[in-house]
Amino acid sequence: MGRKVVDIATKKSIILLRDSGMSQHEICRRLNTSRNCIRQTIRKFNELHTVATKPGAGRHSKLTDRQKRAIKLQQVRDDTLSLIDLVRCVQTSFNLTVSRRTVNHFKYFEDKTDEVRDPMGTLFPLWKFPPSFSNRSVTALTWNPAYSDMLIIGYGLYDQAERIQGTIAVFTLNNNHPDTLIHTESTVLSIDCLPSKPYLICVGLMDGDVIVYDISTPSGKAVFTNTSYMCKHYGCVWQVRWCNLSTNHQPRFFSIGADGKVMRWTCIKGELRQILLLDLPSATKATRLDDGTLLSLPGPAIAFDFHRNRKDIFLVGTEDGKIYKASTNDPGIIDMIFDAHDFAIYCIQWSECLMRFDLCTSLQDMSWSPYTSTMFTIAGADGKVYIFDIHSNKLEPICEQLLANESGKACTKIAFNPIHPILLVGDQTGWTICLKLSPNLRKKAKIRKGAEFAHNHEREYDKLAQELSRTVAGDSMNDILIDPTNDIED
Repeated sequence: MGRKVVDIATKKSIILLRDSGMSQHEICRRLNTSRNCIRQTIRKFNELHTVATKPGAGRHSKLTDRQKRAIKLQQVRDDTLSLIDLVRCVQTSFNLTVSRRTVNHFKYFEDKTDEVRDPMGTLFPLWKFPPSFSNRSVTALTWNPAYSDMLIIGYGLYDQAERIQGTIAVFTLNNNHPDTLIHTESTVLSIDCLPSKPYLICVGLMDGDVIVYDISTPSGKAVFTNTSYMCKHYGCVWQVRWCNLSTNHQPRFFSIGADGKVMRWTCIKGELRQILLLDLPSATKATRLDDGTLLSLPGPAIAFDFHRNRKDIFLVGTEDGKIYKASTNDPGIIDMIFDAHDFAIYCIQWSECLMRFDLCTSLQDMSWSPYTSTMFTIAGADGKVYIFDIHSNKLEPICEQLLANESGKACTKIAFNPIHPILLVGDQTGWTICLKLSPNLRKKAKIRKGAEFAHNHEREYDKLAQELSRTVAGDSMNDILIDPTNDIED
């Protein structure tokens, strides 16, 4: 009989408990591990400064990286599969005799150190997707709403001094080579998938163009384009978003550009027809030229978002830190103006929360968690990802992890998977990493005594209402929860 192998999670727990001041005898009793194993783990950590196994130690894996990805994809596509079903699938597909422990590592791995550092959590790396071109950054990132294992990445450079070719790559979790690769004439700044037809994506480019592509073919195909150069954005298209179908059941989407315009585009017979919804006022004072003409520059619009319940109301974030509230039912009219920030607003999303966090670094992107109503994540210019949960800690992030592929590079885009507890992070070097959230980062809301909820979203709504009751007093909280147009978070 050989010695029992101690897994990495147990070794990490030993080091954490040792650092907290616990004796070896107490660690032995708490983890139910031999004292000799604890001594050996601490000795190796002091020598190598890591608990990972030395390269080349142990037996070689029976599975290749491609086969391992295939196992993980099978589990992601059908989460109801048992461990025995996965083992049988591997044995029939790869003609291998695989132990349950091998498959168990991919399907059920959980970081046990969460138990000793609640509520703090970690991000466990799963896959990495390389850039399609060298010297390109990840400038757009999204999941396909119909296929939870498909991701779409846009590449380019934010440098506007010269026109640089961009790329759109469509990946699946089982393959780090793109299934579809589309080349564009300039940097890709925004991508959105049409939920009813997930093979259609609308794309916003740095040169002001908007294009609708069909990604069902390996090379992609531009199915709707703007043929009129007089009816387009005269600046970068920072964000695009699909909206409800027209009365004739034609796809429509919104776009926002650096020229300060918000437009609605309708896909008609291979072309894009546009309607101007909002033209933002100038962000600077008008300058009088020599001939007496007044020259005013438009307010560059960078981000926008629509209300989750009332789809006609939207917010626009600008480069000068202002937020504009308007409605698609009243084109050209600004309902409210908020002096939100002193610097540019790169991302804006609706929420009921009224809190402010200062990370002392530029924020490149943010995303609210689809698993819990009180958690959101931020991509920082310092190469770190910050995850906040206002239910657990209102002052500090519960996870702060350096993820940029190179030191000194920024994380540019971030996106939660809508179904599975995984997160995508794109950086300035063009690499995209897929990470699994540890148990502390995906806790479900606890049910209060005497409360009954038919659906999970009602439970999460109640959880958020409790946090707001501790933060916002009296009638203010009731106004936020009752009026669906008052919940703003930038």
